[in-house]
Amino acid sequence: MQEHFISRYGDINTLENKQKYQSLIKNQLIVIENAKKANIPIALIEYSSCENCPEGENREYCLQKCVDSGTLPVLMSALHGYEKLKILKKNRDSLFYKFQKHFDEGIEFLISNDVGKIIFMGANGGACVKVSIRSAFEDQKCDVVAYTKGIIDFNDESYEYPYPAENEYNFMYKPSRMSYPSKCSECSFDVVEDHQVLKRHF
Repeated sequence: MQEHFISRYGDINTLENKQKYQSLIKNQLIVIENAKKANIPIALIEYSSCENCPEGENREYCLQKCVDSGTLPVLMSALHGYEKLKILKKNRDSLFYKFQKHFDEGIEFLISNDVGKIIFMGANGGACVKVSIRSAFEDQKCDVVAYTKGIIDFNDESYEYPYPAENEYNFMYKPSRMSYPSKCSECSFDVVEDHQVLKRHF
C-alpha cells in the first residue's frame, strides 16, 4: 500500500478511520511475519500513474498531479532483508492486464516462483484489489485467497474495513451471479477472516 491512497482525501484524520487503519496494518504485519516464517514469496505492488503521462505540452502538468510513491515504510521495514521479496510496478489497476506496462515482470514473478496460489491484501478493495483478484483468477488461472482483515477501501469517507470480500467478490465462486462464464472452473477462490486460518493456505 502507498501513502497517497490513505491521505489523499484527509479522511485518515477521523478517529474511526485511524482505528481501522491501525487494525489493517497490524493484521498485514502478522501475515507478513507468518509468510516469512513459511519462506513464501512476497510481492509488493506499487501503482504509478506518472507512467501514463503523455509526451507534449501537458506532460509537466500531469507529472505534478500524478501518483508515484513507494510502499508504506512500516511494511517495508517488516520486509527488510527478506530474500523472497519482489517489488513490482504497475500503471493500471491490475498487475495482470496484458497491456499494463510491467505485465511481463508480473508473469515472470509467478513463473520463477512457481506460484499457483495468491493471497491478496491491500487497497483499494473495490478497485485495484478487486480487478487484480479477477485477473489472477480468470487470466492467470491461479487459486486466490482474499484476506478480509488485510484489505481496505480508502475511497469512502468512512473506510470500508474489514473488507466484505465474500459479498464483493462473489463473482468468483457464484457463477449464477457472473456476467459471463468463469474461465477457470478448476481454480479455487476462498475468503478468509482470521490469520490463523489463513496459515492453512501457506
